[in-house]
Amino acid sequence: MASSSTLIDLPMELLQRVLTHCHPRDVAGFSQTCREAYNLIYLTTDQYLWRQLYLAYPFDHPEIVASQRLDAGMPSKVKPVSGDEVDGLNYRNRLTDLVNAERAASKGPRTVEEEKDTLLIFQRVLTQLPITSRTEDGEVQPSLNADWLERTLDEESALLTSEPDPSLSTPKPEAFSEVEGIRARLRCCLLSSFKQSGASPDLALSKEDYSFFVAKRNRSRCFVYDLRNYTARTHWGPFTPDNHVNWVHVEYLMNVVWMNLCDPPITSMPRPRIGTEAFRPHSSGGDYSQEDWAGVEGVWSRYVCFMDYRDLFSFNVPYAEDDGPLDEGFFAESTFREATRLLEVKLKIVDRSILNGIGFVLHRKYSANPHRPPLYFKGTSRGSDGAAASIIKGCVYEEEDGSIRWRFVRESIYDNSPQWSSSGVQIGDVGSAVGVIGVWTTTSHDQSDPVGPFWLFKNQDGAPTQVMDFN
Repeated sequence: MASSSTLIDLPMELLQRVLTHCHPRDVAGFSQTCREAYNLIYLTTDQYLWRQLYLAYPFDHPEIVASQRLDAGMPSKVKPVSGDEVDGLNYRNRLTDLVNAERAASKGPRTVEEEKDTLLIFQRVLTQLPITSRTEDGEVQPSLNADWLERTLDEESALLTSEPDPSLSTPKPEAFSEVEGIRARLRCCLLSSFKQSGASPDLALSKEDYSFFVAKRNRSRCFVYDLRNYTARTHWGPFTPDNHVNWVHVEYLMNVVWMNLCDPPITSMPRPRIGTEAFRPHSSGGDYSQEDWAGVEGVWSRYVCFMDYRDLFSFNVPYAEDDGPLDEGFFAESTFREATRLLEVKLKIVDRSILNGIGFVLHRKYSANPHRPPLYFKGTSRGSDGAAASIIKGCVYEEEDGSIRWRFVRESIYDNSPQWSSSGVQIGDVGSAVGVIGVWTTTSHDQSDPVGPFWLFKNQDGAPTQVMDFN
């Protein structure tokens, strides 16, 4: 009788090619059938199989992405290589991490350690997205990694459902854990806060969805309009005492502004782009160079939100001397009003001397990345009130933690003295279409000064902004 053949008897090159058409979990299962299969899958020095499985999943080619990012002066966790070399890049470990993260997002993490490790993996993917590229017709070439993030981390993911409630307590900025910060950052990326119950972030909300989101907005307002969150310790913005980005604070700011844009008639006004593609570097369009690596020059839209000062004062005074929770019900009162204003901002790169006399000092630990020197700009801000455009002066720089910070002041139209200051962080990578989220207040930073959120995003093709006020 002729001896029977098994799959493992195939030539190694042919067997590897067959396995490249399988899901990584099936490949792992095959490795447990016999010692020869295990050795083929896990003990060969050749990464051909795992490299093909990774690219076929599919994910963006990590070496190409790394090369493009480094050429543009952007950080990369991968060392770009040539040929078949994979120095510094373990495709098996990389793919295994991503597949395990996918499982944890779907079924929930099994341990606290797995939860943190999984969130770190998703954050790594988010912060290493490829630079946005376009076809000859101007169409954006989508990123496989961005698509994977969007599909894997949906609104039902157990990883994203937990969030702190500022109406139940008023934690100090340093009280938020690393896990809470990463989770909030991922929610900002996906804007998953606004995808519950099938609601589309691109359309006005149904009555059922609206009640859910109003409650969420009011919880966010409790933190955004709490004056205790804006001190020298927080650098008068969404930052921690050690000058890292407070992503929980950023999410609250985003919640308030976006939900205000869902109120009629603002639903017809231009909105910033959202989603993972809008987080990619250079996704806002325009030209980038060493002289303007952040894509500062151009026409921008800026939403600012603010409470009537009497309401802001009434909301904060009862709690000024303690750390107790603020009253979320304050925002449900029929007399409460919050204004939203859309401004047109035009910016140009200028010499640093333009900021002399403003008292504008960068944090001592800002990045020394030679590809990203601080950029200084000057421009105008125009509203719908018919008054003359205000002068804006500011700076964009990379902080030591890799975040892109925006700081600027708006001068008084009466005597050109600095009157209002704004401090924010680029949401996504440099030049991202989603834009900049931050806080505006006065330049004097007195304890009782007004504060509010802002959202700054670049207009496509330099189009003018349709300015407006809405109360």
